[in-house]
Amino acid sequence: MNFESLIQNLQITHNTLNESAAKAVNTAMTVRNWLYGFYIVEYEQNGEDRATYGERLIRTIEKQLKDMGQKGMSFTNLNMYRQFYLTYPHIGYALPPFLSSLGIIQTVSEQSPGKTNDPIIQTVSEQSNDIAGEYNSSGGA
Repeated sequence: MNFESLIQNLQITHNTLNESAAKAVNTAMTVRNWLYGFYIVEYEQNGEDRATYGERLIRTIEKQLKDMGQKGMSFTNLNMYRQFYLTYPHIGYALPPFLSSLGIIQTVSEQSPGKTNDPIIQTVSEQSNDIAGEYNSSGGA
């Protein structure tokens, strides 16, 4: 191996792994945004105080998340996450393996009345099966 080969190998390694990292981040952020939309819609439909929130829900979420130090959680972004979920609900049936690989197991009892302590994977999976059934019976994309 000569010096030019060494530099070329280092450059190829850098480019390949950088591209892989960018794809992983993009995937994770897409899943996060979809899940935020999922949580918001579930809360809107099943939340204990849904009648009192109305359109103020997104503003309240925005303030709470900003107070917790989460960046990028503007009113506009939260509305886009909500719309993303509503536009692409079928993404949910691809999530359980992804969430399992990350070790994400959180309860969604607040979003799922009567299903206390169900892991998010099970809840998203159950909803995804319903969505997939509706999607397939309507002829799909």
